[in-house]
Amino acid sequence: MSQCVFRDHCFDSIEVLLRNFVAWQLRRHAVPCGRDTLEELLLGAGLVLGDGVVHGLLLKADIFA
Repeated sequence: MSQCVFRDHCFDSIEVLLRNFVAWQLRRHAVPCGRDTLEELLLGAGLVLGDGVVHGLLLKADIFA
């Protein structure tokens, strides 16, 4: 989550977040998760998912590019 930022009224694609999260896991030699697992983690963190996006969560790289 250190590569993400929370912003009300903004959203990012679950697929974009998944690619970034899997890359992060691989850099740490962890077994990458699938979309279902990422969605469970995001829901567990209290985030709202819908229509293929995560509401309120963005990659910092998308904002500060």
